[in-house]
Amino acid sequence: MKDITKAQQSAEQQIQEAHNYLQKFLGDYGKAKRGGIHDFIELTLANMVQQSIINIDAYLSAGHKTVNASELMAITADAFQSVVDGVKRNLEANARVNLQ
Repeated sequence: MKDITKAQQSAEQQIQEAHNYLQKFLGDYGKAKRGGIHDFIELTLANMVQQSIINIDAYLSAGHKTVNASELMAITADAFQSVVDGVKRNLEANARVNLQ
């Protein structure tokens, strides 16, 4: 039983560290130069979260009352992948990206 508690604490600690990291990153918005990599990362992360929420809402609106957490995570991962694939396609179409 001790190992399970330890593993749960570790997961909770990882989540808290990820949250703190993202808060710090987003907190640097005012210091970042517009058009830089910071904007690119922020826009991509926002699109990933937004697409994930849209896809989960669509899944739930279809009438699913009992859901499996793994299904929601798979929907989220698919949404993230779709955004990343779109970013890659857009980058391949550009000969050069001008970040400031």
